[in-house]
Amino acid sequence: MAVLAWLAVPLVITALAFLVVRLRSHPNRSADSDRGLSNLDRFREAMDRPMPSNVRVTTPVTVDLRVQAPAPERDGASAA
Repeated sequence: MAVLAWLAVPLVITALAFLVVRLRSHPNRSADSDRGLSNLDRFREAMDRPMPSNVRVTTPVTVDLRVQAPAPERDGASAA
């Protein structure tokens, strides 16, 4: 039974340390719904505006990054 107590002590201390760090690192921010909603309105207005005419819209370029291995030589000579 003493072995279980010696094993439980570090586990309890680790769990308490985890909780303390978690609570201390959590930012204490109040909910600011007015600022969030005003940012959402600004975003919606920006999305409703047409694109500027001086911006060139291009299609995305696809790049093949696969490396082709060289073909094995088939000279008929065997390396034995």
